[in-house]
Amino acid sequence: EDEEEETAPKKKKEKKAEKQPERLVWTREVVKRKLTEICASRGKKGSNQFEQISQLKSLAMSTSDIPTRLEVIYVLISTQFDTKNTLDRLPHDQWISILFNAITALDLIESDPSLIVVEESAIGIGDAGDSEEQEENKIHVKGSLVGFCERLDDEYSKSFQLVDPHTQDYVARLKDESLFLLLAVRSESFYQRKGDTQAVNRIALRRIECLYWKREDINPFKLLAPAYERAHKFIQKSIAKKSTVRFKESANENESAEELADQAKRTLGERGTLELTMTIKDVIRDLATQIYKTSDERAKTRAMLCQIYNYALEDCYFEARDLLLMSHLQENIHLADVLTQILFNRSIVQLGLCAFRHGFISDAHSCLCDLFTSGRVKELLAQGVSISRFGEKNWEQEKQAKARQIPFHMHIAIELIDSVHLICAMLLEVPNMAMNTLESKKKIISKPFRKLLDHYKIEVFTGPPENNHDVIVSASKALISGNVDRCWELISSLKVWKLIPNEQKIKDMLVQKIREEGLRAYMFKYSHLYKSISGAHLAETFKLSPTVVHSLISKMIVNEELHASWDQPTDCVVMHRVEPTHFQHLAMQFAEKITSLVESNERILDTKTGSFGYNAEQQKGGRGDHHHHQKDWQGRRNGKNNRYQPRQGGAYYAPPKGSNIIEQSNENEIN
Repeated sequence: EDEEEETAPKKKKEKKAEKQPERLVWTREVVKRKLTEICASRGKKGSNQFEQISQLKSLAMSTSDIPTRLEVIYVLISTQFDTKNTLDRLPHDQWISILFNAITALDLIESDPSLIVVEESAIGIGDAGDSEEQEENKIHVKGSLVGFCERLDDEYSKSFQLVDPHTQDYVARLKDESLFLLLAVRSESFYQRKGDTQAVNRIALRRIECLYWKREDINPFKLLAPAYERAHKFIQKSIAKKSTVRFKESANENESAEELADQAKRTLGERGTLELTMTIKDVIRDLATQIYKTSDERAKTRAMLCQIYNYALEDCYFEARDLLLMSHLQENIHLADVLTQILFNRSIVQLGLCAFRHGFISDAHSCLCDLFTSGRVKELLAQGVSISRFGEKNWEQEKQAKARQIPFHMHIAIELIDSVHLICAMLLEVPNMAMNTLESKKKIISKPFRKLLDHYKIEVFTGPPENNHDVIVSASKALISGNVDRCWELISSLKVWKLIPNEQKIKDMLVQKIREEGLRAYMFKYSHLYKSISGAHLAETFKLSPTVVHSLISKMIVNEELHASWDQPTDCVVMHRVEPTHFQHLAMQFAEKITSLVESNERILDTKTGSFGYNAEQQKGGRGDHHHHQKDWQGRRNGKNNRYQPRQGGAYYAPPKGSNIIEQSNENEIN
């Protein structure tokens, strides 16, 4: 019985072994036939995309033939792009897998320099084998790496719209940017070796758009070596064939950072190795110069705007300003697409902030005033959707507006832009209001700032300032009254200064500007109360050097803003009383209004009675026309005209009955 029990399992195992089919050998023809079947089932009803992806991964791992494996990987990447969720976004795990598959394809291409890869999007899968037989070492694949790079970049930007920017998931997603830059640099080197200029320019533009908003202290090229290490580990684990390539994690752990960096440099090529030692500004300049030569107009426009933005971010104001003025982009930007217009708005705002940091208050205000006059700051910068009281958007328009939103880490702080705009308006408007006290409504530099001041005046009770607007309005009131110290105390209390690099340098510049504009406003407002005023007293009051005071007063005198002169021996400003008083100014305004009223009445009378009155006097130089009256009376006597006729001057009169007067002297005319 024991022997029978031992022999029974053996017989069952033998039967199972007999039933097992022979192991399938994955030859080149078998892989191509299976690949053709998968491609034919793509897009059909009832097909499972994730099952197709799993089959394509198995095919890629089963073959060791480089051309066949490349063809499978290209089809795998195209299939993975179709796996979008209900929100039309590519999942993060699929994005990572696509990127590493593209890097694997580049590794395979670089492993055999004799291979020639021809990327054709319209070629059929079954035609690839015939082409390879006809032309040796030439591989025809369906798809293109430049298209994969562009779609990966678009999906990477879209993914940030679904993540809360204040969470760790958002920070972790930012680390994937170095992987995309690694793929972009290697793809650009690949197309440069092929001589495909159009593809090189497309990838160069994507690289510029990834770099233009970064400062020099955030150098992404330092992360290329860790990115290469991460990609190398993932590829070895998930893509490489297990039977031929064994991944040893301990071997990578023993590799030093220098060895990984050297390996990454060898992989990146000459261009990538050179960029490791360059600054971001130099890299953007080289890439933009390359695009300017051979690319289309849209790519040139976007590259130039990105370059202007980066120059302004690095405080190269004159370079950014000259590049904008020489390009004349501001004249034709309304013809560009919406995304390019948003980039133009961002570049102009960054240029205005750069001008403010350099102390060019008027230039900064001119860059920012149009943005705030529209009242749609968030929407114009693609940093949010503005809520309008009257113009409501439909569902499709809101969807398009939300799809255009830029990621949170690329935002420009709205509070900073608003505060800088109001401070520049304050420094320009306060002297302007002091100079034109009697005609303040006619000469307005900043309408938003004037509205804030008018609202502040209407309020019955004004408490302590609570937000940035209240602080700047209170500072403006102090500056108008000549209290420079109080104005600077309020301005320096703003919290937005922490958002600006070189905070102390900006504050030193700003306090100097406030003192200078405070001096100008004081002289405009109170100069009529002085016969003369000492320059030393002004320097001591506003805490300025005597040289600066002398320069400011002299400039005001030369520009005829202040009617005064310098008395050099006593260093005093002697006032010349040529400005009208308030009563005289009101009298002149009254006279002008009476004159305009008379002229309007005369014009209304002429439209009703003909052109004998005011218009005739204007044409004749204001003098009477005796010959005209003579013909007029002749016409009345012959019955050609009505009884009552208008005379020169617009008055009506009737001649006496039985009068045979033909000529009448000017002395007897009825006026």
